[in-house]
Order: sequence, then structure tokens, then C-alpha cells
Amino acid sequence: MHLPAGNALAIQGNLANVAFGNLAWPSWGVLPSFIAEPGLKSHLTALNDVAIQHGNRAIGPGHAASAEYVLSVLGGLSSYDISTQYFSAPVWTENEPPVVKVSGPWSGTLQPNVDVRSMRYGGPSAVIEGASLYHVPDGGCTPKSFESFPPNSVGLIEAGQKACDYWDAAYSAEKAGAIALIFYNPPRLKSLLGSRVRIVEWKKYDPLMGIPVLSATHTIGTALIAKIDSAKISISVNNTLKVVETFNVLAETKTGDADSVVVVGAHLDGVPEGPGLVDNGSGSTAILEVAVQLHKSGIARKLVNKIRFAWWGSEEVGLLGSRHYVRDMMQNHPSEYKKIVMSVNHDMLGSPNGIPFIFDGYSAPEPIRNQSLVITHLYATYWNRTHHRTPRTPKPEPYELLPMVAGSDFLPFVQNGVPTGGLETGAGQTKTREQAQTHGGFANAPLDPCYHQPCDDIDNVNIPLLLDNTKLVAFVVETTGTKLHLREWLVEAGAQLRSAMVGVNEREESFRKRKEEVELMGLE
Repeated sequence: MHLPAGNALAIQGNLANVAFGNLAWPSWGVLPSFIAEPGLKSHLTALNDVAIQHGNRAIGPGHAASAEYVLSVLGGLSSYDISTQYFSAPVWTENEPPVVKVSGPWSGTLQPNVDVRSMRYGGPSAVIEGASLYHVPDGGCTPKSFESFPPNSVGLIEAGQKACDYWDAAYSAEKAGAIALIFYNPPRLKSLLGSRVRIVEWKKYDPLMGIPVLSATHTIGTALIAKIDSAKISISVNNTLKVVETFNVLAETKTGDADSVVVVGAHLDGVPEGPGLVDNGSGSTAILEVAVQLHKSGIARKLVNKIRFAWWGSEEVGLLGSRHYVRDMMQNHPSEYKKIVMSVNHDMLGSPNGIPFIFDGYSAPEPIRNQSLVITHLYATYWNRTHHRTPRTPKPEPYELLPMVAGSDFLPFVQNGVPTGGLETGAGQTKTREQAQTHGGFANAPLDPCYHQPCDDIDNVNIPLLLDNTKLVAFVVETTGTKLHLREWLVEAGAQLRSAMVGVNEREESFRKRKEEVELMGLE
């Protein structure tokens, strides 16, 4: 999961009073009643044990062992055809913070992770002594940007340019002869950029950066520019960059119409910094237990549409597993790709200070917006039905709607014509006082204080919230899996929802702010 620190850009759900007219739900579901804590805890314990044995569940041995566990559980379920899908992924590791020294009119060593930091995928190890600086115009985004670039210099570029992404500017600098590159913050950006400097849709044989790429504060950037004719800079970085083979795990029901497929996904890998039990052992556990109970309950035999469960690999290094899946389907199996009616994604479902975030279908592109709104309504309606503060209080606990702009494996689907939705409970963003009053928990504290940290172990998982959310996933899987004419229903119901929508301006504003944040931070 990749969300910036700060307040969640979300709006309170407002779908509770939107009706479906004559398009009633098939039922309120049987499958949620089969979901219970012991099954969830069993999967979480197994994933926690993997993290203890391997140090983490990141791409490599930890992810492979996590996948072995998922495959062992699925192997005992006769309802599924099980497969793995291999692909290549680049892994970049910062072994030590960068050492950056400036000499000339003013001299000193910049503070790592305060004044300057390495950007992810910003090249392998390198040592540069006493290099000259050059201020690259136009954000490095135009053909003229590097016409006068002096070879063997270190480039300075102001970040936040919308004309191109960080990879385009950095790779152009390298080809122009730069030996390193520093993106310095625009005035409005206070935190140091840690964005990936890499092709977003990276695949095997695509290039990677061969020079150091760093980010610096606005103060440091402007100070260097002021003395650019006389300042010299030395840079030492200690990074490892390698390409490895990894894989997705897929389990498709043997029953259901092969021309009508619902993809139910969650990423299985974690980060190197910790066990990754909330991120995303919780989402992986939820869809695994739903798959188990779909089989044990006998509902799998009654499916009208195929359910394809997917445990994505390499989400934490840029959604590479889901991107590979979508790209491979579109390029090599286009007719099969068109059979995917919808996709749902589940990333971090048990945050300890979490909020129920339902992905807002209104943020999907126009060709699939209405259908995605129906998916949002599926999650929201079941939440409203099952979450009441007390038996005597008819008002349900609220959820919040979150734009689908960046951050998880919904993105490749929503960008490539598949109606999409899903669920999460939050990462490092801070819970506001208003959100604490609405949802409970602690104000001015992260939704997950252990996000991408060593403490994200089994004790960090909010089991009651994970249980509620897994039941919600089960409802969506059962409802969409047993719905006749699912594709047509999404279109017709979406049209009804769209005509009855309220709060459109508020949602447009939330969507706009989120897009601006993503562009500035270089998020994926």
C-alpha cells in the first residue's frame, strides 16, 4: 500500500439512501455467516510465522513462503483451478543513507533524510567527487532542457513539473551525460520526495537508472542554484539494484460462466522493513478465507459467474504483479481479458486505528464509472445493513469514500476498462478529530501506527475490523458470483445510481485534490 502521510482525502459515504428501483439484491447473502475469527487467525498466524522465519514477507524468500502457504490451503479445495504466473521485478535497496557534501563559497555536509535523501530506484552504488552543478530548465521535460547540459555534471531540477514524470526527466539527464541528479522541492512541498524513478509499467528488459537520483528540500535547492557557478558537490550512495523472478497466485472457480469473470484481489507481498501483517497479510487473509468458505459452504457449486481470486506479487515495488497480469491479458489474451466483468481489491483490512474506506466508483473513468458506482454501492449497502452502533439506533456507522487514483492493485484494472471497487482501512495517514468522533479511535494518530515498520506483526491487526470487512468481502463475492446477467445488471443499475446521485461537487473536489497530490508526489 502506498499512501502519503497526512489526512485521508476522503468524503463521508452518502449512498445509504440511493435506491436500486426494481433491481433488488438477490439476497443478503449466506457466505458471510461462514466467516469467523478462527479461520482468519489461522492464516494470520501462518503469515506471521513466515515473517519470523525470513525476517519479512517482501519480494524474495518471504513472499515465496507466503505464497507456498496460500497454495497449500488452496490445494485442499477441489472447487478451484490453481495456477501461478511468473514475471520479473526490479528490487532496489538503500543499504546506507546518501552522503552529500558541498564545497565552495559555503561548505558542509547535508543531513541525510532531512536535507536530502535517495529517491527509490535512484541508481546503484556510486561515488562522485567535486562535481559541478547545472540547473536544468523546464523541469527536464522539453527537448531543449538538456541541449546545454555539461557532461559529467550533477543536474538540479525543480520537482512537481506536470509536463513529464520523474523517470522521464532523470533518464533524459543520464542520457545527456549527467553523473547524478537532484530533484529539489517546490515551495509548497515540505517533505522529501521518495518517489520511484522508474518506468511505471516496468517490464523485463526495460531500462533502470544508472546514476544516483536524490531529492532535496527547497531551501537546499535554491541555495545550490544561488552559488551554482562556484559550488562543487560530492555524493556517495550505497544502493543495491537487481532484477528477480517472482509470481502471482491465481485460483479460479471451476463453476460459473467462463465468459463472465469477477476478479477478487489482494497483494500478498510485504515490505522489507517488517512482517507486513496488516499490509497486506490482512487483505490476503480475507480473500483466502472467503475462498475457503466459498468451497466449504457449497456456494461455489451454485455460482453463475466465475470467481478468480488473485494474490498479487510485487505490489510494494509498484503494483508490478497486477500490472503484469493486466498487460499480459490485454496483449496476449485480449478475448479473455474482455470476459472480466469487474474487479475488486482489498488492501489493509485490519488497521488498528482504521476507518472503513470504500473505493468511490465515481472516480473511475467515464466508460466504467456507472458500473463502478454499483460496486461501491454493494459494499456500502451491506455495511449500512450490518453496522449499527446499538440495536436501538437505526443510523449505521458511517464509512468514507476514497477516490481510486493511486496506491494499490485496483489501478491497472480501472485504467484499462474494467469496472472496479474495493475496500481498505488506512495506512500512515493521520486520523482527524472529526474522523475520531465519527469512527472512534485516536485522533491525531496514524490509522496504522506500524505501517511499513517492524511492529506490523500479528498483534498489530485489528481482528474485529478484519472480521467485519471479510464478511463484507464475502457478501460482495457471493452477490456478484450468483447474479444472473451480471454485466448487464451493472450497466442498468449504474444508470439508476448515477441519476440519483447527490454530493457530486464534493466528490469531484476530493477526486481533484487526490489527483494533484499523486502527481506532485509521483505516486503510483
